[in-house]
Amino acid sequence: MDPSNSETHPQFRLLFPRYKSSKKNRTAGVSAILLASSPHPFALSELSIGIDTLRIAPHFSKQDQTGKSSHHICRISFSLPYEEAKRLPINTKVLAWIPGNDGLLCSPIAYNSLIPLYIAAHGPYLNDDENKMVAFFRQGLDKSLVLSVRHQNYTDKLMPQLKLALAFIVSRVFPLKRPILLYEKNGKKYEESGKVVFQALIDRGYKNAFFVLSKQALRSVDINEEYLPYLLYQHTFKQYLYFFRSRTFIGTEGVGHAIEVRLQNPIGKWHSRNKKNAFVFLQHGPSYMVSLNSPERSSFVRNAFPKTARVVVSSKKEAEHFMELAGFVADELIISGMPKYDFNFMNDNADKILIMPTWRPWEFAAMRTQPESTGYAALIRRIEAAIPLDLREKTVTLVHPLFHSSLFAGSSDEKSESLDELLRDVSLLITDYSSIAFDAFYRGAKVIFFWEELEDCMKQYGEPTHLMLNTENAFGAVCMNEHELGNCISEIYQNPQEEEDIRKYRHIIEFHDGQNTQRLIDSLEAAGIIRK
Repeated sequence: MDPSNSETHPQFRLLFPRYKSSKKNRTAGVSAILLASSPHPFALSELSIGIDTLRIAPHFSKQDQTGKSSHHICRISFSLPYEEAKRLPINTKVLAWIPGNDGLLCSPIAYNSLIPLYIAAHGPYLNDDENKMVAFFRQGLDKSLVLSVRHQNYTDKLMPQLKLALAFIVSRVFPLKRPILLYEKNGKKYEESGKVVFQALIDRGYKNAFFVLSKQALRSVDINEEYLPYLLYQHTFKQYLYFFRSRTFIGTEGVGHAIEVRLQNPIGKWHSRNKKNAFVFLQHGPSYMVSLNSPERSSFVRNAFPKTARVVVSSKKEAEHFMELAGFVADELIISGMPKYDFNFMNDNADKILIMPTWRPWEFAAMRTQPESTGYAALIRRIEAAIPLDLREKTVTLVHPLFHSSLFAGSSDEKSESLDELLRDVSLLITDYSSIAFDAFYRGAKVIFFWEELEDCMKQYGEPTHLMLNTENAFGAVCMNEHELGNCISEIYQNPQEEEDIRKYRHIIEFHDGQNTQRLIDSLEAAGIIRK
């Protein structure tokens, strides 16, 4: 049944929500007026709260809990212990469950339409300082009630909140020039398309282009002197001021990353979604792997972007993917190729085998609490076991940052070596559904797709998720078990790329002329999105 269908499913709306957090009891909760309606009469005593696999019995104030009715108005409250919350995914919608004629019915709990988006913002943070985590209830983009469990942010603290508020006020009072802000993941990377476009703009004489970078990241990268005056150091007042003054954001991630990943500051979130903003989404990698209609890829759908957003894609094929499954139109897509590919190359003596599966969002909590028990860890160990003995010294495992590298004997420390530098020495990549496959193949490496758990993973991503690649269009060997994988590695290691694989690849990644950056900047200038 469709939970959004009011004829078959109940509806639950919150009025006057109040969030509560108890440091003493280590719980986070919500109290509100609940407006509940259902196609079937039910008693309040039959209602329960569902958060992922947890079921919570709520408390109702001064209400007849046993009387059955199709409509109820009552005050409801419930709370969740942090020990339970820390085992949950990053974001989980809160559901209400009641009995129906054909069994239990559930629907998301949402804020009433009278409550504007972000007025409620979020509840108090329940901090886990030992593990640098935080849990809180908040309002989702679709106005649903959401429990978030994530790493602590710098901007969660009071002083950065005050600094953001002051920067916002100053940005409105003083008529400063509108800057162009560029950035990569969480303001802590300087190695992908954001870097390439930034340097190209400075080279073209743009004095209003600035790149957001943390001071810690600056210590580990080499930046030519001519670009240093145009760096904005993360979490400085100047960076916040330029963020609020900017109307043009160019990055490999969402606008919020220009301050911090999963930003929760209400003013920052409001400006991130300002309809006047021009946002150019460079992408971390081509989006032609896990389908864009996946519930886990909701941040890629059109209504998650500012009104004037543009997305950089690598081919007509990828553009069709965004139009068909993410709701974009042709004018919102720039078919130029990824700028970082202009500078990608492979060393002549490249001989490494890189193991790099994509991360699994449904295992987020387990990655932090019991990483060795996750399917992700088991997958990597099976791949490592399939490597022929004579090639194991050449094998590197690059694990997701949520894992500790000590769990894997051949793992590489991403902090000491950028992904770009590592890929230069890779002759063979083994992955499952990571977009890194496009990057490695572009450089000249072979790719093996290990799809042993394909069916189960697509189910975990949620309906109607599917893989855009298949055995017909995959630009590399597809292996479904360890035996196939071991044989395949022995057969293709150090062999050149197959002509048929190159043909398939170039159907998805069209451009190989080193002019992606120029094409993109020319398009942005012609559209009036960037100006000197």
